[in-house]
Amino acid sequence: MAMKWSYSRKSLNHKSRSYSINRVSFMYWSALLVAIISNIIANLSFKKAVAATPIEEGAEGFIKLAADPWMWAGFLSAGLLLGCYLYALKGIDLSIAYPVVTGFAMVGIALSGALFFGESLSLAKIFAMTLIIAGVFILKFSS
Repeated sequence: MAMKWSYSRKSLNHKSRSYSINRVSFMYWSALLVAIISNIIANLSFKKAVAATPIEEGAEGFIKLAADPWMWAGFLSAGLLLGCYLYALKGIDLSIAYPVVTGFAMVGIALSGALFFGESLSLAKIFAMTLIIAGVFILKFSS
């Protein structure tokens, strides 16, 4: 008597479902990473626009600032940030997504500010950034 190999639909569906969940999860986390990078770029662009454009009183100063290409780069990056963040929220809990985006963006902005604008980076700031990153990881892996 020959041995029959059979697979139930349930086991096949379960395996493919697990694979697709991991793949979808990867997409949500990738979108969150793009949101973090977009957040950093938006803030750097806004800083560059404000630094490059003399702010004058009245509508004239606002028009000059609004016409600055760096300001538009910031707006586009902020739009990408919002779109990617909203997509990521479909698959990642808000209690995880928001701290990840804000925490890593804060660290990235502080490091980028020091790198591109010569802003101070003291030992206390580095320690605080380390605590932020540690807090985000604890929050993520405790759920």
